Amino acid sequence: MLTAAAYREALRTTPRSLHRQRLLQSACNGLAPGELTGLYTELSAIGGPELCQLAPYFKYFTSKRAQRRMLAQQLHAHPVEGMAQLYTDNTQPKPQKRLYILFSGEFGQFFLPGAMVLDILPPGPKDVLILRAGQNGHYRLGLPPLGDTAYQVAQTLAQTYETAQYRHITLLGVSASGFFAQRVAEFLQAQIAISFAGVIIADFYQLRALTERGLTAFDPTCDCHQGGKLRRINVIGSKNERDNIHSNRIRKMRPDMIEAHLINSGTHDVLKRLARFHLAGAFMRLALAETGWPFVVISWPFTWYGRFVRLTRKVFGLQKLHPSQRF
Repeated sequence: MLTAAAYREALRTTPRSLHRQRLLQSACNGLAPGELTGLYTELSAIGGPELCQLAPYFKYFTSKRAQRRMLAQQLHAHPVEGMAQLYTDNTQPKPQKRLYILFSGEFGQFFLPGAMVLDILPPGPKDVLILRAGQNGHYRLGLPPLGDTAYQVAQTLAQTYETAQYRHITLLGVSASGFFAQRVAEFLQAQIAISFAGVIIADFYQLRALTERGLTAFDPTCDCHQGGKLRRINVIGSKNERDNIHSNRIRKMRPDMIEAHLINSGTHDVLKRLARFHLAGAFMRLALAETGWPFVVISWPFTWYGRFVRLTRKVFGLQKLHPSQRF
């Protein structure tokens, strides 16, 4: 992963639009929000309006709010190590900071560019660890080379990044990593775990037998969180039948999970939809607050309305799975 200065030089020496677009996409995934804003503000001088049009979410990162953010405290991007990208706040010690661990979905996707995911996290001292996986079968075999099971991955993270020193640990999972992130959160003794359209693999009810044979990454029948209450949240679209089925499966094993519905949404990329309507930042601040009851109170009517919509659509034959979505 290049630095902001390296991206500037590469853009100046790369004349072809396709190569420039790839560089800008890479910068959007690898640079911290403030660094990306600094790069974007110079694009016009480097390549004119044409280069600005190639930049993902150009207006978002060059807004007045983004300009003000450049003057405030910023995260420092460390070099990528395999699948891991670490961003740190070097002005505060670990006991004063919050650690965020983000697990990607299949093919390393988060629905949004990395810089935007960082930007919607609540303000305050924090370190952020982003883990991007390839096509790995919904984490059923863990996350090599960090570990072959959720427990092994948690132990590797705890030792490598000294997670016990942080005052607060939050894990976020997207799609394929949704439930796996919650499993790792249990082993890390995290305070909050949020999955966005969390998916659990099709052979869910066979996992216990597979675990006994040592063939799977986690046993969902074991509640391994001890010494504190883990706040679990799963965000789904109220009209997405497949995601509702996955969420029901997870709730059978974790009845304390909070189901947050996006009203009248049938999309799987729920995080992108939140950002599209400028709700992602507000959602994160509410869901990740130290006190969880305001989020429960606010999400309750949306959740029950979402379940009512799903039931109504099923009664009238509108809530159906597309053949490609069947298990």
